[in-house]
Amino acid sequence: MDGRWNVACRAIGKAMRLNTDNSTLRYHAGVIAMHFGDAAEAKRQLHRTLDLNAHFDASDAATLARSSRSDRFRVPSEVPRRDVFP
Repeated sequence: MDGRWNVACRAIGKAMRLNTDNSTLRYHAGVIAMHFGDAAEAKRQLHRTLDLNAHFDASDAATLARSSRSDRFRVPSEVPRRDVFP
């Protein structure tokens, strides 16, 4: 992420205020929350990700990030799974 976590946090906050219930958006919100140490929020967002799309695959998000011409949002190499957050 090249130290742009604060920028990502502000951007995801703006997006979340639009009440967009999108699994990819929720996934990124969860990853950002994990980065900032908010385990409860990360768990909530990652569970919501799977509630919205039970077949959500973070590798799909990684593929999208790689195929994008922008490197502004990189997916972490280790992706949390539902069983990590019971």
